Amino acid sequence: MSSLSHPSRPEGSADSAAEVKAVELRVNLAQKGIAVVKSVAQEILGIIDRGELREEEVTIGEFSRNKTSADRISNELMHAAIREKFPNISILSEETRVNGASQALTMVSGEPVAIVDPIDGTVHLKNGDGQWLVNLGFCLDGEAIVGISAVPSENKLYVGVKGRHSFEIGLDGSNRRNLERPLVRERPVFGICSPLDLGGEQKLVDRWKRIAELNGAEMREFGSAYSYLKVADGTLDAFVNLGGNFH
Repeated sequence: MSSLSHPSRPEGSADSAAEVKAVELRVNLAQKGIAVVKSVAQEILGIIDRGELREEEVTIGEFSRNKTSADRISNELMHAAIREKFPNISILSEETRVNGASQALTMVSGEPVAIVDPIDGTVHLKNGDGQWLVNLGFCLDGEAIVGISAVPSENKLYVGVKGRHSFEIGLDGSNRRNLERPLVRERPVFGICSPLDLGGEQKLVDRWKRIAELNGAEMREFGSAYSYLKVADGTLDAFVNLGGNFH
């Protein structure tokens, strides 16, 4: 991907050389991570198209949660794909219990750690509203350095690389747009938790919508981490956090 080309090495101190090496690592993680996320996103879309989506109970440690066949399959696929591209990397996943997970996130080891949420927004996937994501991130020595999120229902992929830039691109590689460029509109647009993420609290959501209208703003319902991507890409000016799942 030309948008993630490796940086040229500047003249100067050892610090400059170290920074170039650090950026090269992030770009490499992003390039390979994008391939992983794309493949998993396409597989989930295939599960939906073939009518194979079904509910399953997933047990993680002492907790049981209602998930779907797509959650399980995407988790397995993502782990396998990451292992293929990064054989020795540590992987933390929402769907898999890992002893020492919190320590791995903050450990200073000089080695990257993969952070996986194969499907964020299962309730939206089951509802068929498209507000679900495939997420993969990488951290190094306790610091987030790469984030990749796919919105398969919109054919979109969001990528952020520390020290480079953040951009939105089609899952097919088309229509690249830098996220630093704000969208221009006539009135503010805010996001609010979907009632699905608030246990069906439609009245609470409607009350906030009326407050927004009275102040000359628009308020739209968004769920899962999808809402935060909409702030990042400029669709929303801000997101109102009312609690509930993922918020």
